[in-house]
Amino acid sequence: MTPENTEKLYQAFPCLYRGQKKSLQESSMRWGLQCDDGWFDLIWNLSQAIEEVARQEGLEPQSDDWPEATQVKEKLGTLRFHLKNYNESIHALIDKAEEASAKICEVCGAPSQQVDNTRHWVKSLCSEHAEEYLLKTASSIANKTPAGQWVKDREKVTLHIGIFFLIDGVVLRDSLPIEKGQQYGDNIEHGAHYEYWLNLAPTTAAESTFKAHAYDYYPRGRVVFNSQHRRAKLYIDRCIRGAALATIREEFALPTDTLIGYDTHYQCHRCNPTYLDDFDENDE
Repeated sequence: MTPENTEKLYQAFPCLYRGQKKSLQESSMRWGLQCDDGWFDLIWNLSQAIEEVARQEGLEPQSDDWPEATQVKEKLGTLRFHLKNYNESIHALIDKAEEASAKICEVCGAPSQQVDNTRHWVKSLCSEHAEEYLLKTASSIANKTPAGQWVKDREKVTLHIGIFFLIDGVVLRDSLPIEKGQQYGDNIEHGAHYEYWLNLAPTTAAESTFKAHAYDYYPRGRVVFNSQHRRAKLYIDRCIRGAALATIREEFALPTDTLIGYDTHYQCHRCNPTYLDDFDENDE
């Protein structure tokens, strides 16, 4: 969403979108609203309705109990509106808005339909913008081997894209075969580190250790596939090396020509000299 429309929502509903002032460790709203402007009215009306229910419940806007948006984005062609502090009435409002978004063009707000470009990159678009979208992506699909199909040990192995964490030598990951990923610009991607950490219900020792700290405490990274250059790229913390790196390459079925980038965004508590682990499990 454009900065102008984003700011309109922040100004009109400052308490609902208070997460925009928090760190990424606390809220994904620091990324802004991750959808196009065609859903502006839908999100505005949903925001109004959520706050009206909160008022009817007797809540104060400045209180910690007031609803708080933690992430607003498009995923698989529909709106995703993640919220803290909500009741069944608010949950129903969100469900209704997310369902409605499938029939509203994400670009211009006109009536739309779900458009699938045969690679499971689904968007809600009107006929005009659907044509533009399909033409734009057609060149990367026509007459090409399906993205991510690589021959390994005489068997076909599908490249996976997604996110991962390294917990004392154990890899925790949220990944999908590339054909089920989502297009963001030139890249096919999947997953969000904070969301994975937030929603994880530990069932193993490694997962329990992981959840005992803030989401960015341990080394982490991401695998994406660049559709333009037809090449996988691995973004990782600099401390992921040797056997750990080999394990990640194996689990994601990365080809030998995968590019590796040491992204400064991915710094664990050891690599970041200013890191402060202020996680309190009672605040989760």
